[in-house]
Amino acid sequence: MSLSEHVYPVYDKIVSELGQEALETHLDYVKRKIVDYTDNKKNIVKYLNVAATQYISSRLSMKQMKKGG
Repeated sequence: MSLSEHVYPVYDKIVSELGQEALETHLDYVKRKIVDYTDNKKNIVKYLNVAATQYISSRLSMKQMKKGG
């Protein structure tokens, strides 16, 4: 339930702002890194939410910089 409330809306925003390929790139990254996280921490929803939010913020910042330059 928490995924649908907190994480999926951020994934939808990634797709709408950056495209499906950006979401797939992000999910591939998370899939590679999550093993280290799950060994010590249990709040996977928080991890996914923070990771997706940080990803979209950094990608949108890069997109804005490219437009301005």
